[in-house]
Amino acid sequence: MLFILESMENVSILVWNVRGLNDRGKRDNLRKVVDDFRPSVVCLQETKLAHVSERDVASFLGSDFSEFVFLPAQQTRGGILIAWRDGSFSVEHHLIHRYSVSVLLNSSNGDRDLQPST
Repeated sequence: MLFILESMENVSILVWNVRGLNDRGKRDNLRKVVDDFRPSVVCLQETKLAHVSERDVASFLGSDFSEFVFLPAQQTRGGILIAWRDGSFSVEHHLIHRYSVSVLLNSSNGDRDLQPST
């Protein structure tokens, strides 16, 4: 399921249960959606990735997303990634729990905060 949320001026959030990103085709499809919709924040569920590097994020989200927080998958289940476009937000704090990730983001101009949780 894919959701594009536009809740604030000039801020859009992509929320997607990607059902695994181990396949090159799925990564390419995600990159196309990100390139087409240009979200400020991306929240991905069920990545099924045990490790996520900056290089991985750049490959499936683009080089504008070098900042992210992730929860590794456990064997073939789970995996969460929250990433935000460079220069759009700074991180106040983040929490990684057993089944969820939360990030408090402050906008670069200081006029709004976001707290996406996946």
